[in-house]
Amino acid sequence: MRSAQIVFSFFIAGLFYVLAIGNTGCGQIGMPTGGPRDSIPPRLVSASPALKSTNVKGNKITLTFNEYVDLKNVQTAVLISP
Repeated sequence: MRSAQIVFSFFIAGLFYVLAIGNTGCGQIGMPTGGPRDSIPPRLVSASPALKSTNVKGNKITLTFNEYVDLKNVQTAVLISP
């Protein structure tokens, strides 16, 4: 009777071992899809100097948008005209 319990215990332990090893390779390594494409452009929240200002002295312009804007080349991406 005692030997049957030992064999049964080894069988259960072996079964758990096989299940644990078998479930480790299920995940796939890859890049997430990222979700749907962002089609809504960012909205200008504030600007310094104020919009439609005239006779502005200085050489700094600050634009604040409602979301993060990542520009690779600001000189070609932003158009400022008189």
